Amino acid sequence: MFATNALTDDFNDKKLTGKSLPQPHYAISATDSKRDTLTGQVTITMPKKISDTGGLKETLVLAKGARVMLTNNLDVSDRLVNGGRGVVMGFELDKNG
Repeated sequence: MFATNALTDDFNDKKLTGKSLPQPHYAISATDSKRDTLTGQVTITMPKKISDTGGLKETLVLAKGARVMLTNNLDVSDRLVNGGRGVVMGFELDKNG
């Protein structure tokens, strides 16, 4: 537990860059899309301010064995709730890698 998000981010970065977690590390970028109800046009944007994303980061860096915790309720019926914790077991890559 840390008093600020900045302290948490610093701790997490040190764990990833240290020898605690095996390579490779994956940077996973978030995307958000919205369809205009009048034109049907889809725009893809990702707000830069974390206060505009519901607390979600623009990019996550993960590795096998990384401990993760949800910081928002995503789907209460599936028990994906604030404070839920887990460990990254592996990755499934698409044909593009």
